[in-house]
Amino acid sequence: MESKKTILIIENSIDVTGALKSIVRTCLYNPTEYKFIFVLPKKSIAGKWLIQQGFTHIEYINMIELSRSWKRNALYLPFLVNNAFRLKRIIHTYKVSLVINNDLYNLLPVALRFIGYSKRYVCYVRFLPNRFPFMLYNYWVKLHLLHAFALVAVSKHLAGFLPQSPKVHVVYNELPLESEVSADNSPVVREHVFLYMANYIKGKGHEYALQAFAKIADRLPQWKLRFIGGDMGLLKNKLFREELIELSNALNIADKCEWMGFTNNIKHEYKRVEVTLNFSESESFSLTCLESLYFGTPVVATNSGGPAEIISHGINGFLVENKNVDSMANAMLQIANEADLRKRVNQEGYIMVQENFSPDKTSGRLIELYKLAIRN
Repeated sequence: MESKKTILIIENSIDVTGALKSIVRTCLYNPTEYKFIFVLPKKSIAGKWLIQQGFTHIEYINMIELSRSWKRNALYLPFLVNNAFRLKRIIHTYKVSLVINNDLYNLLPVALRFIGYSKRYVCYVRFLPNRFPFMLYNYWVKLHLLHAFALVAVSKHLAGFLPQSPKVHVVYNELPLESEVSADNSPVVREHVFLYMANYIKGKGHEYALQAFAKIADRLPQWKLRFIGGDMGLLKNKLFREELIELSNALNIADKCEWMGFTNNIKHEYKRVEVTLNFSESESFSLTCLESLYFGTPVVATNSGGPAEIISHGINGFLVENKNVDSMANAMLQIANEADLRKRVNQEGYIMVQENFSPDKTSGRLIELYKLAIRN
Protein backbone atom coordinates (compact mmCIF):
# COMPACT_ATOMS: atom_id res chain seq x y z
CA MET A 1 0.00 0.00 0.00
CA GLU A 2 1.37 3.40 -1.03
CA SER A 3 2.23 5.66 1.92
CA LYS A 4 0.55 9.01 2.36
CA LYS A 5 2.02 12.01 0.60
CA THR A 6 3.19 14.73 2.98
CA ILE A 7 2.10 18.34 2.59
CA LEU A 8 3.86 21.07 4.56
CA ILE A 9 1.95 24.23 5.48
CA ILE A 10 3.77 27.48 6.27
CA GLU A 11 1.62 29.55 8.62
CA ASN A 12 2.61 32.97 9.98
CA SER A 13 -0.06 33.12 12.70
CA ILE A 14 1.07 33.60 16.28
CA ASP A 15 -2.47 32.72 17.40
CA VAL A 16 -5.61 31.14 15.94
CA THR A 17 -6.90 33.22 13.01
CA GLY A 18 -9.46 32.81 10.25
CA ALA A 19 -6.68 31.92 7.81
CA LEU A 20 -5.46 29.10 10.06
CA LYS A 21 -8.99 27.81 10.67
CA SER A 22 -9.58 27.81 6.91
CA ILE A 23 -6.51 25.78 5.99
CA VAL A 24 -7.18 23.31 8.81
CA ARG A 25 -10.71 22.72 7.52
CA THR A 26 -9.24 21.82 4.13
CA CYS A 27 -6.65 19.51 5.75
CA LEU A 28 -9.41 17.66 7.59
CA TYR A 29 -11.64 17.37 4.51
CA ASN A 30 -9.97 14.08 3.54
CA PRO A 31 -7.57 13.19 6.37
CA THR A 32 -6.79 9.68 5.07
CA GLU A 33 -5.17 10.80 1.81
CA TYR A 34 -2.40 13.15 2.99
CA LYS A 35 -0.27 13.77 6.03
CA PHE A 36 -0.04 17.45 6.95
CA ILE A 37 2.71 19.12 8.93
CA PHE A 38 2.75 22.75 10.02
CA VAL A 39 5.58 25.24 10.32
CA LEU A 40 4.76 28.10 12.69
CA PRO A 41 6.59 31.15 14.07
CA LYS A 42 8.66 30.35 17.13
CA LYS A 43 6.45 32.53 19.38
CA SER A 44 3.17 31.17 18.07
CA ILE A 45 0.66 29.76 20.54
CA ALA A 46 -1.47 28.35 17.71
CA GLY A 47 0.33 25.01 18.00
CA LYS A 48 -1.76 24.05 21.03
CA TRP A 49 -4.93 24.54 19.01
CA LEU A 50 -3.50 22.51 16.11
CA ILE A 51 -2.75 19.63 18.47
CA GLN A 52 -6.38 19.74 19.65
CA GLN A 53 -7.40 19.36 15.99
CA GLY A 54 -5.25 16.22 15.69
CA PHE A 55 -2.07 17.59 14.09
CA THR A 56 0.99 16.32 15.93
CA HIS A 57 3.74 17.23 13.46
CA ILE A 58 4.48 20.89 14.16
CA GLU A 59 7.81 22.64 13.64
CA TYR A 60 8.76 26.15 14.77
CA ILE A 61 10.97 28.68 13.00
CA ASN A 62 12.01 32.11 14.25
CA MET A 63 10.17 34.01 11.52
CA ILE A 64 10.44 37.77 11.20
CA GLU A 65 8.11 40.08 9.30
CA LEU A 66 8.72 43.46 7.71
CA SER A 67 7.69 46.35 9.94
CA ARG A 68 8.07 50.11 10.34
CA SER A 69 11.29 49.58 12.29
CA TRP A 70 14.38 49.91 10.09
CA LYS A 71 16.49 48.07 12.65
CA ARG A 72 14.08 45.13 12.52
CA ASN A 73 13.90 45.23 8.73
CA ALA A 74 17.69 45.03 8.53
CA LEU A 75 17.37 41.55 10.02
CA TYR A 76 14.69 40.43 7.58
CA LEU A 77 16.89 39.13 4.75
CA PRO A 78 19.40 37.25 6.99
CA PHE A 79 16.50 35.63 8.86
CA LEU A 80 14.77 34.74 5.58
CA VAL A 81 17.86 33.00 4.19
CA ASN A 82 18.57 31.18 7.46
CA ASN A 83 14.93 30.09 7.75
CA ALA A 84 14.95 28.84 4.16
CA PHE A 85 17.83 26.47 5.00
CA ARG A 86 16.03 25.39 8.18
CA LEU A 87 12.84 24.78 6.20
CA LYS A 88 14.71 22.81 3.55
CA ARG A 89 15.99 20.45 6.26
CA ILE A 90 12.44 20.00 7.60
CA ILE A 91 11.21 19.25 4.07
CA HIS A 92 13.93 16.62 3.64
CA THR A 93 13.22 15.06 7.06
CA TYR A 94 9.49 14.63 6.39
CA LYS A 95 9.91 13.80 2.67
CA VAL A 96 7.51 16.60 1.76
CA SER A 97 5.74 16.39 -1.62
CA LEU A 98 4.14 19.85 -1.65
CA VAL A 99 4.50 23.14 0.24
CA ILE A 100 1.48 25.33 0.99
CA ASN A 101 2.13 28.99 1.80
CA ASN A 102 -0.88 30.22 3.76
CA ASP A 103 -0.43 33.83 2.68
CA LEU A 104 1.60 35.63 0.08
CA TYR A 105 3.45 38.02 2.41
CA ASN A 106 5.59 35.10 3.58
CA LEU A 107 8.50 34.81 1.15
CA LEU A 108 9.95 31.57 2.54
CA PRO A 109 8.86 29.49 -0.50
CA VAL A 110 10.55 32.02 -2.79
CA ALA A 111 13.73 31.88 -0.72
CA LEU A 112 13.64 28.07 -0.99
CA ARG A 113 13.90 28.41 -4.75
CA PHE A 114 17.17 30.32 -4.42
CA ILE A 115 18.77 27.62 -2.27
CA GLY A 116 17.88 24.74 -4.55
CA TYR A 117 14.38 23.53 -3.59
CA SER A 118 12.67 22.71 -6.88
CA LYS A 119 9.34 21.10 -5.93
CA ARG A 120 6.15 23.06 -6.42
CA TYR A 121 4.26 25.16 -3.91
CA VAL A 122 0.78 26.64 -3.73
CA CYS A 123 0.33 30.14 -2.31
CA TYR A 124 -2.86 31.56 -0.77
CA VAL A 125 -3.80 35.22 -1.11
CA ARG A 126 -5.97 36.07 1.88
CA PHE A 127 -5.48 39.81 2.42
CA LEU A 128 -6.45 42.84 0.35
CA PRO A 129 -3.62 45.12 -0.83
CA ASN A 130 -4.76 48.02 1.36
CA ARG A 131 -3.43 46.11 4.38
CA PHE A 132 0.13 46.65 3.09
CA PRO A 133 2.20 49.23 1.16
CA PHE A 134 0.97 48.99 -2.44
CA MET A 135 4.40 48.56 -4.09
CA LEU A 136 5.39 45.89 -1.58
CA TYR A 137 2.16 43.96 -2.15
CA ASN A 138 2.67 44.02 -5.93
CA TYR A 139 6.24 42.84 -5.49
CA TRP A 140 5.08 39.88 -3.39
CA VAL A 141 2.44 38.99 -5.99
CA LYS A 142 4.97 39.09 -8.84
CA LEU A 143 7.43 36.88 -6.96
CA HIS A 144 4.81 34.25 -6.19
CA LEU A 145 3.35 34.35 -9.70
CA LEU A 146 6.84 33.65 -11.00
CA HIS A 147 7.66 30.78 -8.63
CA ALA A 148 4.40 29.24 -7.36
CA PHE A 149 2.42 26.50 -9.07
CA ALA A 150 -0.81 28.34 -8.24
CA LEU A 151 -2.16 31.33 -6.31
CA VAL A 152 -5.46 30.81 -4.49
CA ALA A 153 -7.56 33.94 -3.93
CA VAL A 154 -10.33 33.50 -1.37
CA SER A 155 -12.84 35.73 -3.22
CA LYS A 156 -13.52 37.21 -6.63
CA HIS A 157 -13.13 40.64 -5.08
CA LEU A 158 -9.60 39.80 -3.98
CA ALA A 159 -8.74 38.18 -7.31
CA GLY A 160 -9.64 41.48 -8.97
CA PHE A 161 -6.50 43.00 -7.45
CA LEU A 162 -4.27 40.30 -8.94
CA PRO A 163 -2.91 40.12 -12.51
CA GLN A 164 -4.87 37.97 -14.91
CA SER A 165 -3.06 34.65 -15.01
CA PRO A 166 -3.94 30.96 -15.40
CA LYS A 167 -2.11 30.47 -12.12
CA VAL A 168 -4.77 32.43 -10.19
CA HIS A 169 -7.67 30.37 -8.84
CA VAL A 170 -10.66 31.65 -6.85
CA VAL A 171 -11.74 29.23 -4.11
CA TYR A 172 -13.90 30.45 -1.24
CA ASN A 173 -13.26 29.62 2.41
CA GLU A 174 -14.81 26.49 3.84
CA LEU A 175 -17.91 25.76 5.91
CA PRO A 176 -17.41 24.60 9.52
CA LEU A 177 -16.39 20.98 9.94
CA GLU A 178 -18.75 18.31 11.24
CA SER A 179 -16.75 18.24 14.49
CA GLU A 180 -17.42 21.95 14.97
CA VAL A 181 -21.09 21.57 14.11
CA SER A 182 -21.73 18.72 16.54
CA ALA A 183 -19.51 20.01 19.35
CA ASP A 184 -22.50 21.18 21.38
CA ASN A 185 -26.01 19.94 20.67
CA SER A 186 -27.68 21.25 23.82
CA PRO A 187 -30.76 23.43 23.21
CA VAL A 188 -30.00 27.14 23.15
CA VAL A 189 -32.38 30.03 23.75
CA ARG A 190 -31.65 33.04 21.55
CA GLU A 191 -30.60 36.11 23.51
CA HIS A 192 -31.24 39.70 22.44
CA VAL A 193 -27.58 40.20 21.60
CA PHE A 194 -25.62 41.69 18.72
CA LEU A 195 -22.54 39.46 18.41
CA TYR A 196 -19.20 40.84 17.23
CA MET A 197 -16.93 37.86 16.53
CA ALA A 198 -13.46 39.20 15.67
CA ASN A 199 -10.00 39.38 17.15
CA TYR A 200 -9.20 42.75 18.68
CA ILE A 201 -7.34 44.20 15.71
CA LYS A 202 -7.64 47.74 14.39
CA GLY A 203 -9.55 47.85 11.11
CA LYS A 204 -11.98 45.11 12.14
CA GLY A 205 -14.67 47.72 12.87
CA HIS A 206 -15.30 47.22 16.59
CA GLU A 207 -15.52 50.97 17.18
CA TYR A 208 -18.24 51.36 14.55
CA ALA A 209 -20.32 48.71 16.29
CA LEU A 210 -20.03 50.64 19.56
CA GLN A 211 -20.95 53.94 17.93
CA ALA A 212 -23.90 52.46 16.04
CA PHE A 213 -25.22 50.63 19.10
CA ALA A 214 -24.97 53.82 21.16
CA LYS A 215 -27.37 55.50 18.71
CA ILE A 216 -30.10 52.89 19.24
CA ALA A 217 -29.46 51.45 22.71
CA ASP A 218 -32.23 53.53 24.33
CA ARG A 219 -34.76 52.12 21.84
CA LEU A 220 -33.60 48.54 22.46
CA PRO A 221 -33.52 48.32 26.26
CA GLN A 222 -33.32 44.49 26.27
CA TRP A 223 -30.45 44.21 23.79
CA LYS A 224 -26.72 43.94 24.44
CA LEU A 225 -23.54 44.06 22.36
CA ARG A 226 -21.15 41.13 22.85
CA PHE A 227 -17.55 41.06 21.61
CA ILE A 228 -15.72 37.72 21.28
CA GLY A 229 -12.11 37.46 20.12
CA GLY A 230 -8.48 37.23 21.10
CA ASP A 231 -5.65 39.74 21.25
CA MET A 232 -3.16 37.25 19.76
CA GLY A 233 -0.78 38.01 22.63
CA LEU A 234 0.18 41.35 21.07
CA LEU A 235 0.45 44.51 23.17
CA LYS A 236 -1.05 46.71 20.45
CA ASN A 237 -4.17 44.51 20.35
CA LYS A 238 -4.45 44.51 24.15
CA LEU A 239 -4.25 48.30 24.13
CA PHE A 240 -6.86 48.46 21.37
CA ARG A 241 -9.25 46.34 23.46
CA GLU A 242 -8.75 48.74 26.36
CA GLU A 243 -9.47 51.69 24.05
CA LEU A 244 -12.73 50.04 22.99
CA ILE A 245 -13.79 49.53 26.60
CA GLU A 246 -13.02 53.19 27.29
CA LEU A 247 -15.10 54.15 24.25
CA SER A 248 -18.05 52.14 25.57
CA ASN A 249 -17.83 54.13 28.80
CA ALA A 250 -17.65 57.43 26.92
CA LEU A 251 -20.74 56.45 24.92
CA ASN A 252 -22.61 55.49 28.12
CA ILE A 253 -23.25 51.91 26.97
CA ALA A 254 -20.66 50.09 29.11
CA ASP A 255 -23.38 48.29 31.06
CA LYS A 256 -24.74 46.87 27.80
CA CYS A 257 -21.40 45.64 26.41
CA GLU A 258 -19.78 42.28 27.09
CA TRP A 259 -16.11 41.53 26.43
CA MET A 260 -15.07 37.91 25.96
CA GLY A 261 -11.93 36.11 24.81
CA PHE A 262 -11.28 33.54 22.10
CA THR A 263 -13.66 30.58 21.88
CA ASN A 264 -13.49 27.18 20.21
CA ASN A 265 -17.24 26.61 20.48
CA ILE A 266 -18.35 28.89 17.67
CA LYS A 267 -21.61 27.01 17.14
CA HIS A 268 -22.77 27.78 20.66
CA GLU A 269 -21.86 31.47 20.38
CA TYR A 270 -23.58 32.05 17.03
CA LYS A 271 -26.70 30.08 17.88
CA ARG A 272 -27.39 31.78 21.21
CA VAL A 273 -27.61 35.32 19.75
CA GLU A 274 -30.09 37.01 17.43
CA VAL A 275 -27.74 38.96 15.12
CA THR A 276 -24.07 38.97 14.10
CA LEU A 277 -22.26 42.17 13.10
CA ASN A 278 -19.18 42.63 10.93
CA PHE A 279 -18.22 46.25 10.28
CA SER A 280 -14.68 45.60 9.06
CA GLU A 281 -13.17 48.33 6.89
CA SER A 282 -11.93 45.75 4.37
CA GLU A 283 -12.55 42.03 3.99
CA SER A 284 -11.04 39.71 1.41
CA PHE A 285 -13.75 37.18 2.31
CA SER A 286 -15.39 36.92 5.75
CA LEU A 287 -15.37 33.68 7.67
CA THR A 288 -17.54 35.38 10.30
CA CYS A 289 -20.34 36.05 7.81
CA LEU A 290 -20.15 32.52 6.41
CA GLU A 291 -20.17 30.84 9.82
CA SER A 292 -22.99 33.00 11.14
CA LEU A 293 -25.28 32.27 8.20
CA TYR A 294 -24.43 28.57 8.41
CA PHE A 295 -25.53 28.49 12.05
CA GLY A 296 -28.74 30.32 11.27
CA THR A 297 -27.89 33.78 12.59
CA PRO A 298 -28.49 36.81 10.34
CA VAL A 299 -25.62 39.18 9.62
CA VAL A 300 -25.33 42.93 9.22
CA ALA A 301 -22.00 43.60 7.49
CA THR A 302 -20.21 46.40 5.70
CA ASN A 303 -20.01 46.27 1.93
CA SER A 304 -16.24 46.03 2.23
CA GLY A 305 -15.29 43.38 -0.32
CA GLY A 306 -15.81 39.70 0.43
CA PRO A 307 -19.10 39.99 2.39
CA ALA A 308 -20.91 41.04 -0.80
CA GLU A 309 -20.12 37.60 -2.26
CA ILE A 310 -21.77 35.91 0.72
CA ILE A 311 -24.66 38.24 1.54
CA SER A 312 -27.53 39.20 -0.78
CA HIS A 313 -28.85 42.40 0.77
CA GLY A 314 -32.29 42.02 2.29
CA ILE A 315 -32.51 38.34 1.38
CA ASN A 316 -30.02 36.44 3.53
CA GLY A 317 -28.47 39.38 5.39
CA PHE A 318 -27.84 43.11 5.25
CA LEU A 319 -25.02 45.09 3.67
CA VAL A 320 -24.39 48.61 4.93
CA GLU A 321 -22.15 51.39 3.70
CA ASN A 322 -18.54 51.09 4.86
CA LYS A 323 -17.72 53.35 7.87
CA ASN A 324 -21.28 54.76 7.82
CA VAL A 325 -22.44 54.55 11.45
CA ASP A 326 -25.97 55.80 10.70
CA SER A 327 -26.45 53.10 8.07
CA MET A 328 -25.22 50.49 10.55
CA ALA A 329 -27.51 51.72 13.32
CA ASN A 330 -30.58 51.78 11.05
CA ALA A 331 -30.00 48.20 9.89
CA MET A 332 -29.40 47.01 13.45
CA LEU A 333 -32.59 48.66 14.65
CA GLN A 334 -34.67 47.21 11.80
CA ILE A 335 -33.51 43.63 12.27
CA ALA A 336 -33.77 43.84 16.06
CA ASN A 337 -37.38 45.01 15.86
CA GLU A 338 -38.61 42.46 13.29
CA ALA A 339 -38.53 38.86 14.51
CA ASP A 340 -40.22 37.58 11.33
CA LEU A 341 -37.51 39.25 9.24
CA ARG A 342 -34.79 37.55 11.28
CA LYS A 343 -36.48 34.17 10.82
CA ARG A 344 -36.78 34.59 7.05
CA VAL A 345 -33.19 35.77 6.69
CA ASN A 346 -32.02 32.83 8.82
CA GLN A 347 -33.64 30.33 6.48
CA GLU A 348 -32.37 32.00 3.31
CA GLY A 349 -28.85 32.31 4.70
CA TYR A 350 -28.53 28.64 5.60
CA ILE A 351 -29.81 27.50 2.19
CA MET A 352 -27.47 29.84 0.34
CA VAL A 353 -24.27 28.84 2.13
CA GLN A 354 -25.08 25.15 1.76
CA GLU A 355 -25.48 25.60 -1.99
CA ASN A 356 -22.54 27.89 -2.69
CA PHE A 357 -19.93 26.92 -0.09
CA SER A 358 -20.30 23.16 0.17
CA PRO A 359 -17.14 21.13 0.95
CA ASP A 360 -16.99 19.87 -2.66
CA LYS A 361 -16.89 23.46 -3.94
CA THR A 362 -14.26 24.63 -1.45
CA SER A 363 -12.02 22.07 0.28
CA GLY A 364 -12.62 19.53 -2.47
CA ARG A 365 -11.39 21.91 -5.16
CA LEU A 366 -8.33 22.77 -3.11
CA ILE A 367 -7.41 19.12 -2.58
CA GLU A 368 -7.71 18.55 -6.34
CA LEU A 369 -5.36 21.49 -6.90
CA TYR A 370 -2.89 19.98 -4.43
CA LYS A 371 -3.11 16.65 -6.28
CA LEU A 372 -2.44 18.34 -9.59
CA ALA A 373 0.61 20.14 -8.19
CA ILE A 374 2.05 16.92 -6.79
CA ARG A 375 1.24 14.82 -9.86
CA ASN A 376 2.76 17.24 -12.35
